[in-house]
Amino acid sequence: MSCRPNEATHSLSQEELDYFNQEFFNGSTGNMHNQFLTSEYTSPGEINLFELFYNGIDGTAAQLSQAEREQLSELEPMTEYNDVIKVTRQEMDQVLEEGLGMGLTDTQQQGLEQFHYLEQPNAYYLVHGDTNFQWCTITSGTHISDRQVQLQYTKDDGTAWEVTLESRGDSYVFCSNVKR
Repeated sequence: MSCRPNEATHSLSQEELDYFNQEFFNGSTGNMHNQFLTSEYTSPGEINLFELFYNGIDGTAAQLSQAEREQLSELEPMTEYNDVIKVTRQEMDQVLEEGLGMGLTDTQQQGLEQFHYLEQPNAYYLVHGDTNFQWCTITSGTHISDRQVQLQYTKDDGTAWEVTLESRGDSYVFCSNVKR
């Protein structure tokens, strides 16, 4: 994937900024687009998978069998007291393909070692009781080519960031996310 920015061409309209603020990002804490903003990376394969999948994928956290809970309890004694996030290998691949245009094996798998892995059912697990979700406010943006946009935004914690997206059909893939 080439996600290399070109020369700036023109600023985003207010309508485009509203789209990114209200539809592409934010909306609900289950919005995976916001999760792609949880780590810093200069190319898609560098994304931190621990940060990206920290909250799981909407609707999958409660889908644990008793056998999975027992196996996890052996690996992580706090399993019975905390939430368990489960993400299957197939779900990771789907989210990464939609968000980055690549699968799990195409990434550097940064942060994946922080998950517990159970071979059966080929899934990764995190045991914790908090969240890393942050809302974002897109403050400005520029079309840097006919397919790419750079968006400047702030997170809830007040830090300033810049994300580069590339248009793929009727959505976008993430090229980079860096602190400003």
